[in-house]
Amino acid sequence: MSMSWPVWARGVKGLTPSQSLVLFELARLADARGVVICAVEHLVEATGVARRSVFRALAGLEERGVLSRKMRYRGGKQASSRFVLHWVTTRSQAIVSDDAGEGAVAVEPVVEACESAVALRISDNEGLRRTLEQAASEGWRGAAAQCLAATLHQVGARQFSSAISRGMQFSGMSYSEAACDTYGIAWEVAITCTEQLVEALSPWAVWTTIVNRRCFARDDVSGVEELVEPAMMPEMGLRPGMGQDSDVWVSVDDFSGPLARLVEALIDAGMSETLAWAGTLRVAELAVSDASRRHRAAGVDPRLSDLGVSPDAGRAWMTMLVGSRRGVKGSILDADDESLALAAREVVEALTPAA
Repeated sequence: MSMSWPVWARGVKGLTPSQSLVLFELARLADARGVVICAVEHLVEATGVARRSVFRALAGLEERGVLSRKMRYRGGKQASSRFVLHWVTTRSQAIVSDDAGEGAVAVEPVVEACESAVALRISDNEGLRRTLEQAASEGWRGAAAQCLAATLHQVGARQFSSAISRGMQFSGMSYSEAACDTYGIAWEVAITCTEQLVEALSPWAVWTTIVNRRCFARDDVSGVEELVEPAMMPEMGLRPGMGQDSDVWVSVDDFSGPLARLVEALIDAGMSETLAWAGTLRVAELAVSDASRRHRAAGVDPRLSDLGVSPDAGRAWMTMLVGSRRGVKGSILDADDESLALAAREVVEALTPAA
């Protein structure tokens, strides 16, 4: 049985009002794996929160390990971001300590930083370069090392958020465990790759890249595979075809080939990128879950209705994907670019019927 991301989002405690609104909207659009393609403009409109506050909310959610985000590009220009929600089950994994600041995270220190140490800004490449050189010359025990430790504590959760998220997803660690382990790797990289970082045009970028690569190796699960002899597997009492039907999941990450063409055609026809992804995801789920009633289901589906999709638009969307019920119109598998563009315009026009 699939999990409900909206229900999960309501249960995440300790968030600010803006963070709660943003998280719930992303959860509403997420696929079964918690992946969302969403524009910031959509979050502003859907939540009623100011654009600057949305960015602050996203940064706070990312620092707490609730989500991670990655920039996307379409036609050489920045497109809607890709968000991944992370199933955090305990308060300690997602919430800062009561006496911590807004952007702080509850993690064990990698290197004890004195209170007087001032953290570097992520934009300060020259400052990082000088700090690394001085820390190396002092044997990683002086004021520069303290400054580097303070920097890890203050900006590490955001700068290395992707590596922390992967640790939670693929290595089974809590947020605190993944953060501490990632900070340890970052400190090791600073010591062992000092010359490479100092000579780099952008020390921050190179530091982050190396940390991500080493954390990717940490989280690589291919090394735990074992050979299995099917004949030696224990009998579970079921033969092929005797098991119960399971939920059918469609993931945003499965969108390639025809599905990607469909999304692109809808965007080119004037549909918002957020709706094109979320709506196509839902239509694809309906298409594979009940083939005999999928057109009717697309016309009455409450989730499509919640996205602002009218019954006519839902049915047209399904026809665009799988063809008409009687085969008069073919699916996107048979459509050329012109036919696909025409079908996309029909969907977009059905979204806003004439008054």
